[in-house]
Formats: sequence, structure tokens, C-alpha cells
Amino acid sequence: MINNLIFNQISIEHNTELGRANRFASTVKTTHCYVPETKNWHICDNGIWEPVNAKRVHQDVLDFIHINGERIEQLDNPRERELETHSFRNYASHSGMNNITNLAAIKLQKPLKQFD
Repeated sequence: MINNLIFNQISIEHNTELGRANRFASTVKTTHCYVPETKNWHICDNGIWEPVNAKRVHQDVLDFIHINGERIEQLDNPRERELETHSFRNYASHSGMNNITNLAAIKLQKPLKQFD
């Protein structure tokens, strides 16, 4: 029973948009944040937080996805590579990128008062 729960957690973390959003958020947590009061993303460049449009964050998500694609290409097991490629195609879509971006925004929130 416990082994199944652990496997399911690992499976969710690796095979869902929520898991991918969590991994993306962990990757950019020191450079990206979302301010809900203004509905803007901010990126830290040389110690200065600057607001950016969503297209910039989508590009960062796309870069993150491509890094995953490179990892998939390196898999030795053909069946595992096939499954990962199928999953990759699903979340590399426009709606998948939007979902990853929106879910990451929840994890990367900072209040507006930090930018005054």
C-alpha cells in the first residue's frame, strides 16, 4: 500500500502538469516571481526585479520544456523514451505551457509591498 502511494506521488510529479509546474517553479524560484495584485510576472536581473510580460515567462517555460526534451533523447530504454515522448508532446502544447505558467504563478507569489 505505501509503495503504491510513493509510486503514485512519483508518477504525479513526473507525468502531470502540476508536477512539471512544480519542477519549473523550483528551477526559477530565485529569478522569477508573480505579483497577484498587479497580475504581473517579475524577473530578477542583476539583483533588480523588473516586471515582464507573460510571453517572456512562456519562453522560459518553453526553454524548460526543451531541456526535458534533450533529457528524453538520452534515455536508453526505447519503451521509456516512447512514453516520455508522448507525454512531452502533450505538455509542450500551448495550453500545456499556459497551465504550467499559471500553476507556477501560484507557487512563486510575492506581495506587491516587496516592490515598493
